[in-house]
Amino acid sequence: CNQNPPVTGPLPDTMLSDMDSRIAAYAGTGARLLIGFEYCIGPAGPGAQDAPINVISTNIDQIAPILLKNQDLIFGITAGFIGPWGEWHDSTNGNDTPAAHKIVLDKELSYFSGVFPIFVRDAGALIQYTGSLTPVPDLGLDDASFASYPEAIDIGPPCASPTVGYCVPYSEDQLASYQSQASTSTALIGEFTALYQPLQTCEALDAY
Repeated sequence: CNQNPPVTGPLPDTMLSDMDSRIAAYAGTGARLLIGFEYCIGPAGPGAQDAPINVISTNIDQIAPILLKNQDLIFGITAGFIGPWGEWHDSTNGNDTPAAHKIVLDKELSYFSGVFPIFVRDAGALIQYTGSLTPVPDLGLDDASFASYPEAIDIGPPCASPTVGYCVPYSEDQLASYQSQASTSTALIGEFTALYQPLQTCEALDAY
């Protein structure tokens, strides 16, 4: 949900009620929902305001009862909240750090562990959080640039040129292996963000 001006405190009751009723409207349809929360839809820049981490934490507390109430309709949630599109980059409130990521994931796992999975944008951020190259239950990957570029995967910033407050000291092969493991241990979501024919023809994508 997007709000203008930027969110600086608790979400209003009317917004929470609308979330509840709109999720509940899928009851009986057979659909399972992937839900993501974002404060802005971009493009990245000063105008794409997310929220301070303490506000994000409060907002998660507010939406958690709604998601738990409707858990039978929910396939999973994206970690969300930070940066434009909730994609965990270009935060306008200094949230592009392992510390901020940890606050979000700790809070989400406290509510949703064992209920439905939480999907993180890139393997690098997830490895930073868990401290392991082995995926863990409850945490999957939401590769928002799946098969969209030659490097193929959202790997997180390399240490040669970190773009946020951390870097990923692992090879692309290691990160691709992690992504593959996550796809079987929890789940992998992939979406295209660019046209890239070498990987996106039916034959090539199926093999990939």
